[in-house]
Amino acid sequence: MPRPLFLEIPPRLGLIGALGVALCLPIAYVGRWDQWLGLWTETQKHTGTAFIFALPAAAAVGAFLGATTARNGMDSMRQAAGRNALQVQARAVLEPAAWTTVGYLLGATPGLVATSFSAEYGRPALLPVLAQVACICAVTIIGQVAGSRLPWYLGAPICALAVYLLLGFLSFNADSILLAMTPIDERRVTFQPVLAWVLGLQTVFWLTVALHVLMRRVGAKRVSSAALIAAGLVATPLLAITPETRGVDLAATELRCEVTSGAPAGETDSPAGTKSLASSLCLPRGKEIVRKQLGPELHLATNLLAGLLPKVTYVDDEAAGISAEVNRDIEEITSREEALDADVVSLSQASDISAYAYLDTDQVHYGLVAYFIPRVASTASGDGAERGSEVADLRPLASPTDVLWRWYLTEAGAKTDGSGPFGGPTLDPRFLNYDSHESDLAFFSDLDADARADWFHEHADQIRTGSLTWEAFEH
Repeated sequence: MPRPLFLEIPPRLGLIGALGVALCLPIAYVGRWDQWLGLWTETQKHTGTAFIFALPAAAAVGAFLGATTARNGMDSMRQAAGRNALQVQARAVLEPAAWTTVGYLLGATPGLVATSFSAEYGRPALLPVLAQVACICAVTIIGQVAGSRLPWYLGAPICALAVYLLLGFLSFNADSILLAMTPIDERRVTFQPVLAWVLGLQTVFWLTVALHVLMRRVGAKRVSSAALIAAGLVATPLLAITPETRGVDLAATELRCEVTSGAPAGETDSPAGTKSLASSLCLPRGKEIVRKQLGPELHLATNLLAGLLPKVTYVDDEAAGISAEVNRDIEEITSREEALDADVVSLSQASDISAYAYLDTDQVHYGLVAYFIPRVASTASGDGAERGSEVADLRPLASPTDVLWRWYLTEAGAKTDGSGPFGGPTLDPRFLNYDSHESDLAFFSDLDADARADWFHEHADQIRTGSLTWEAFEH
């Protein structure tokens, strides 16, 4: 008959420790879901950066479990065990590490599952997971050793605080060391993944650290010293890593162009009476998930600004500069579209989406209107005295482009009262003095689509150069 499984750590304690580690990961990455959801590389990066909280928790769990086995006499039983010392000590250090690994996998699972339902490109990679598992195991084992030698009530908080302060110090003062020695990497990896050899060396480094601790507990001093030397040798090339040490995923940077169409939820395909104008959107394969969100907004913008805009091709050039081949691809797409009489607009200038997997449509339209209609600065304030007011009106005076911005953003469904995304314009009459120009806004809003397109065409040069005047609204 097979021997019953003997566990040094009660499953109840192990499960509590695993849940403690598991909860630390979503707390760190769920709040930034719009940056990774649907992108495999970014999802795995964010679960890796969540280690800034998970590693202190793992150290605390290891210390607590180490103190528990020391108090219940398990350490003495190990010394008197008739089995091979390596087998006994290996189980002693691997059991806590197994619980924290389970916690890590539980914590990472929600993000991975969410991305699996929405990803348009790529697949999960194994090497980042191996590096993270090796790291959390080694930190747990070190915490266990420390916890078994510290007072039981001090081991967990001291180990957690020490790891957290160390990671914080490295994060703020030695980014290259943090990137090299840990799986915590805050760089964007949509097109520039961490190199496989870096992840491989990180995995080996943390495994040799764990091996050193295990051999030291067994009393195999030579093997322990050899493992420590091996860890140093592995760490040597890692120390040469800089923030620029990254690969290039050329398949992810490949641009694909499609004509924009459709409309955002709750919007019509184009303004009433407007002939639907065609625009194209060129996106890298790695950001294909953005097309369904961004395409309708660009389509809406193109139709709202009919007459001001010619045929437009929007190019997401966020991968520009990472390699000569990527730059050539962008230049070829640009030349091809310009040969087709399209006005090529780089999203890095018109509406930067590089940091997002899911877009705030208000922010998209803020960027578009600022690009296509350069804002004429408002004067400092109105003069209430000249209008016979007893109290001066301190609101800034609206400019001609403020009228166009307010009309456009209202039509696009974007907020204009300051409640939108950070940096959004405040165009509400409560904060901006339109004086007698509310009638100009009413005049422009009441134009039918064809008349508005003619007006945009007539004043296009003034609008694009930021020299529009109130005379353009004379009616």
